[in-house]
Amino acid sequence: MDWSHNNDLVVGLQSCIYIWSASSSKVTKLYDLGSSDTVTSVNWARRGQHLAVGTDTGLVQVWDVN
Repeated sequence: MDWSHNNDLVVGLQSCIYIWSASSSKVTKLYDLGSSDTVTSVNWARRGQHLAVGTDTGLVQVWDVN
């Protein structure tokens, strides 16, 4: 889990990545890795526009979430 400067909380739960917006209280399911992989880490870039996701298979992905 990691908090962005945009007041968004990202959480990795099993194979899914969720974003909760503190300003709107809205929860968004950003992505599901499927049954073959698990989220092991998430981290916002300093500006809060890019999200790094690490997985159990050793992959690291960087996403533009805006």
